[in-house]
Amino acid sequence: MQSHLMIKRSAFLTIVLLLSCLVPGHAERDLSIDGIYLNGFSSRDIRVQPGERISGSVSVTTSSSSIFRTHTGVWIPSWDKSRGAMRVFMTSAGGAEGAQVSLDLYAPTTPGTHYILFCFDRKNANEMHTEILSRSDEQIYANGRAIRIFVEYSAYNPFTNSASGLSTSNVNFAGAVPLDLDGRQIAGSAGYGAVRESLWRLMTSSSLSSDRDDAVRVRLLGDRPQIDLDMEIVDQYGRRRGLSEKDGSFAEQAVVRVQPGDILYARVYGFKRGEEAPFRIFADRVSVFTSRADPSNGRAVPVSDGFSTTDRAGEDNFNPRWYSISVIREGVIDVELMGSSPGSDIDLWVYDDLGNLRATSREPGSRLERARVEYAEPGTYYVKAAALRRSDESDYRISFSVTGSAISNPSDKYYRKGVDPERPGVEFDLGGVRIRIP
Repeated sequence: MQSHLMIKRSAFLTIVLLLSCLVPGHAERDLSIDGIYLNGFSSRDIRVQPGERISGSVSVTTSSSSIFRTHTGVWIPSWDKSRGAMRVFMTSAGGAEGAQVSLDLYAPTTPGTHYILFCFDRKNANEMHTEILSRSDEQIYANGRAIRIFVEYSAYNPFTNSASGLSTSNVNFAGAVPLDLDGRQIAGSAGYGAVRESLWRLMTSSSLSSDRDDAVRVRLLGDRPQIDLDMEIVDQYGRRRGLSEKDGSFAEQAVVRVQPGDILYARVYGFKRGEEAPFRIFADRVSVFTSRADPSNGRAVPVSDGFSTTDRAGEDNFNPRWYSISVIREGVIDVELMGSSPGSDIDLWVYDDLGNLRATSREPGSRLERARVEYAEPGTYYVKAAALRRSDESDYRISFSVTGSAISNPSDKYYRKGVDPERPGVEFDLGGVRIRIP
């Protein structure tokens, strides 16, 4: 009997030891930075002037052998390590995943060496702030999980100043292929990861201007439509101007406003690891007026600067809430949402009136969601609030702020079903009342 008990105890200890090997300790999980597109740089060392805007995107891959457990990926600037400055870019159940992390922030106003720090671990968002502060900035950088920012008065923007002294390998768009606005198709190929992405320089003319109803349309046709290719349009400062993220690659399209002197780049990249496919890309000149789109299908409630209200949102496919806000000069749009039930997951999306996704906020829960359009060109922007799951439907408070711009006149605040109230002889919708300008 005693021998039998010892055998059972030995078997139990063996199982415990095996499980301890299969389930790793509570240490930081693997995260790698695969591609960097910030202010014209593609390396982990970038140089900016004091107070300069840092914008673009970073491709990261995360992996963990612990599956079916909550994992969280975050980033934070080293010059502001407050909890409010930390941003969540991923929540997962473990395994291997990739993500495109959009960054838009300003460098410190004094020279020095700083970092953008990344962290991924088997913890929830509330625990990650303590986790990322548990290591030094230099240690995180040495582990390949940070971008080093040299803030210098002598720093130049590599897009606009060829005398910067920086090697061409740091200029991420230096090898971009010219793409004329003539509608002619050019063949290319793209896949997942920085080395497989395809870069195109849009040859815009100084005569083009959205003030004269000009826009640039870029279209992509995948030769293997089942392979998911996406396309982002950025300007010479790395600011997102357009985005197409449809499933597959059958017909990706982005339409962007353009001003004289704009330099635009199209970045084509694979969404899934290990996938690569050929495609055809072409660009042409179109009308802003005829390209306008309302992603809310007329459901958006018109709002203005300083507007705040309580509302309730359900799942995206059933009961989302939409709002629209119009500006007549370039500026910044901020949207903030606070849920009445922080555990219920409600997210934010901001689109422009040409159909481009311009900003998102997809934090876990709904304690605080913030979405910002740093470069809002004149036009109408549509904000969607939606629950992640049907069970997350709940109340929230949402507020809007516009700076550096101006809200359009009262008639222009309302959704204009494909017509412009400033053009004579057309009708527009003013809060449900049809008005015609003779």
